[in-house]
Amino acid sequence: MARSGPGISGVAPSASPQPQPRPQPEPPAPAPGPEEGVAALTEETFATSTGVVEPVQPGAAEDYTLIHYDVNAWEGRAYEYGLETLRQQGVPVDGLRFDPDLVIRGLIMDKDYGNLIKVDRFGLVKRAMHGTRMMSWQEIRELYGREVVNLRNEGRWVFLNTLFSVSEAVMYMQ
Repeated sequence: MARSGPGISGVAPSASPQPQPRPQPEPPAPAPGPEEGVAALTEETFATSTGVVEPVQPGAAEDYTLIHYDVNAWEGRAYEYGLETLRQQGVPVDGLRFDPDLVIRGLIMDKDYGNLIKVDRFGLVKRAMHGTRMMSWQEIRELYGREVVNLRNEGRWVFLNTLFSVSEAVMYMQ
């Protein structure tokens, strides 16, 4: 039996609108040619924040998600700027050189002890370096014990969560 009276909302049901076809996006412009320190993209790049995947224009992303950077060129230049700043402040920096293999994302600087540490998923220190020297398990246990690293304490801990932290951390270690 068909209903002809008002619906739950008190309004008579009407014919539902027909879905309209979604317009197709324009194809992306070709990626620019490679520049110094930047690799060209060869495939379409997609991004989403709403669940709809659409092509986007490739560009320089600060978090290294869209373009692969030459860390030696990019961070090496930032390192040189940092050394120059330290030199102007009277800090001896002769003989220091940028070594990107010393640091990876996910490490934490301990400003109280001057160490670079790696923690497990519970926040317990598993590996540590003082300067460029790897600390022994005994040294780590004596210094940190079962201390849980709390990144909310920004006065003590600095989380290296982007590749832009590489030059800063290498200077810190040296």
